[in-house]
Amino acid sequence: MNASGFNAVDRRVLEKLEAKIGRKAFLEIAALFRQAAAARIAELEDIRARRDFAALRKIAHDWISDSAALGAAGLSALARRVEADALGRNEEAFATSREMETLAAAASAAIGKIAGEAA
Repeated sequence: MNASGFNAVDRRVLEKLEAKIGRKAFLEIAALFRQAAAARIAELEDIRARRDFAALRKIAHDWISDSAALGAAGLSALARRVEADALGRNEEAFATSREMETLAAAASAAIGKIAGEAA
């Protein structure tokens, strides 16, 4: 568990997804998630520096369904909170985005490990 009290990823969700779509498609989705997570994480510091609510809301929105589909329920829930705060132009969104970033990195590493990729 991480500081938010969530496991980074529920392995059972990933196993069910792989069983449903097959190994090849699963590996492709895992790789796409990890690439997108890296790009979003790289953007977050600049977004916070610019206090860009719209860009923060978009990243959070993108993570809501992406992370839920891959068993990262904690990231999905936190992203939902950041999205709502950013939409309401609540400055807390920027502080919470740091936790979202940490959780996204943990989820990406866990997905990579489960998928057999270098984390």
